[in-house]
Amino acid sequence: MAISLSNKGRVAIKQQASWGTAQTSFAATDYLEIEAPFVPTLAREALRMNTFRPGFTEPEIVAGSKAPTELTFRFPLHGVSTTAPTGDPTAHPDALIFKTALGALGSDGYTTALASGSTTSTINITNGSADTAWEGYGLLIPKSGGYQFGFAQNVDTTVTPDTITLLEQLDVNPSSSGTIYGSVVASLTTDAQLPLTFDYLGSDANTHMRFADGLPTSVRLIVAAKQIPMVEVTMRFLNWENLGTGGAPADYVYGYPIIPATIGANGAYFRSAGDDFCVATMTVNITQELSEVECTGSSQGVSELVATSRQVTIEIVRTDSNLSTLELPQFISGDPGALSNGPMTLALATNTPGRACAIAIGKPVMMEQPTLQDLGGKIAVRVLLGCTPYSGDDSSTAPADTPFRIAFA
Repeated sequence: MAISLSNKGRVAIKQQASWGTAQTSFAATDYLEIEAPFVPTLAREALRMNTFRPGFTEPEIVAGSKAPTELTFRFPLHGVSTTAPTGDPTAHPDALIFKTALGALGSDGYTTALASGSTTSTINITNGSADTAWEGYGLLIPKSGGYQFGFAQNVDTTVTPDTITLLEQLDVNPSSSGTIYGSVVASLTTDAQLPLTFDYLGSDANTHMRFADGLPTSVRLIVAAKQIPMVEVTMRFLNWENLGTGGAPADYVYGYPIIPATIGANGAYFRSAGDDFCVATMTVNITQELSEVECTGSSQGVSELVATSRQVTIEIVRTDSNLSTLELPQFISGDPGALSNGPMTLALATNTPGRACAIAIGKPVMMEQPTLQDLGGKIAVRVLLGCTPYSGDDSSTAPADTPFRIAFA
């Protein structure tokens, strides 16, 4: 008798070329490292009506559509490479998920032309070596003893040397030479997305299911001091198939490194308008409202999913706020609707190229009155921030001028 375990197997995720055509081939670069146990959901409508009949029996039941089917899974946030990239990094499954929830994805910014004389707000690049296409991207910039994240706001190639003006200033001046590592950046836009295929292989050879035509409805990034950043995802699919063969995958080593614990020793810092602040926990909630496009000729009666709304909110819990003024937290007014003093950079890890990650918010806004709560016997302050329109970059091509970005470098 075949038994398939809920804590063993392999999953992969890959973008489709079009709606209605599932991906069927997966490589190690498509594998997704999720938390066990994991049991996929198989949904299908059971259509019936209460017909006039003589007994207390069930009426005829007709199998309906498999749309929608939802899967929820959780995984540690990963970097793009186990070694330092030698060029612009390639998108990995984590970035792909953020892209299909936010709307855009790109990769740029790698250069070995860092020049001397840079400051905390302006980076010098060897004359003729900078590229205006870097605007909006996260840059992992070398400093003495490590790296720091800066998001390019303006690249000026008309001066000597070329210069990069940053969205938010760095903590110290960059090194006089070295490599600036570019990043894969997912950013908030209104762009429509192609669907994803989720491939599930169980521990038994007969356990193989494939979910197609899917997009995330919710992506939640959970960050806590001393902990590994975690991601919780709920995806909606229009179709699934029980393939019945191909399970029991061979053992393998997952190819993407886990983003390390959120501590200063790993280069974590949270900054607003040039000032660092302490965070106990942070939760980034990305939600996407999806509408089904009904079509009688489609396999499951729905041809595609259309995003009718996207929203990003950031919940921050602090224990170091000044309670006497009720300006909670200190970097923002205590009134709902008030804008922060400036942009925010939320760096989860910066010390190691390939496993670095940071978030940029161009113009955050407080969405409600901050509240007080208990946190291990201490009074903590919870604040909820949202993303307002931002247009401070020199370019309008995403990720430039986007209100929310997450960068992997």
